Amino acid sequence: MKPFDCLNHFLRAAIFFALCWNLASPQSDSKDLHLTFQEKTALDKFKAEVINLLPEEYMKSDFYLIRWLRARNLDIPPAKAMLLESIKWRKDNNVKSILQENWSDMEQDFPATFNTIDKLNHPIVTMELGDWDFRAAVLVGKSHRLNRYLMYINERYMRSVFDAQAAGKNVTRVLVLVDSEGANLRKQACPLCIPNLIRWVSSMESYYPQFVQEIILINGTCSYTKNIFEYLNVKINFLMKLFA
Repeated sequence: MKPFDCLNHFLRAAIFFALCWNLASPQSDSKDLHLTFQEKTALDKFKAEVINLLPEEYMKSDFYLIRWLRARNLDIPPAKAMLLESIKWRKDNNVKSILQENWSDMEQDFPATFNTIDKLNHPIVTMELGDWDFRAAVLVGKSHRLNRYLMYINERYMRSVFDAQAAGKNVTRVLVLVDSEGANLRKQACPLCIPNLIRWVSSMESYYPQFVQEIILINGTCSYTKNIFEYLNVKINFLMKLFA
């Protein structure tokens, strides 16, 4: 193996180790789990208004409901509208059963893992973005299947937070680790791919608010990342870090 290759493998391993062990901060969890007096007052009113409209038990928890209020600066009417739109979206897309569906075909072409945690017990979602060929999926008529698989990814990372909570771990968000080696605009951001990307990123904000602590990209380039978000023309409200 050439010295450069050895160095490259070493750096990749070092970066991954650092991401898993050092970048997670307890600050977001602490803030998420503690309510100010203003937040508690707004939450009590909000909960009274929506509690009988919530179809699933986990949605009735303060842990879940406060996210919608914070996403709308504690303004109850828009927070309620946002939550009810999410419930409608979940019903229209039968999201409740999405984790029980067979995704073996998509997992092969769009690899993602959900079985890693950092030292603070945050679930880590890893994605091999360079292998994700959106263009190929769209051209063979799998656009709808791809959209649903991306819903599945969002739902699974949200559930991983609730699973951690049920296990007694005080975590409130996931880390998303993206390996962008081999990614390019032709495969992931072709004109036919853009609607899939916009829908996916927007759904993180609209239907899974404040469940992502940060998105960390490794083996990417500043120009590629900048171009992706210029193409998407969307605003994200979580932290992104890039390791080129």
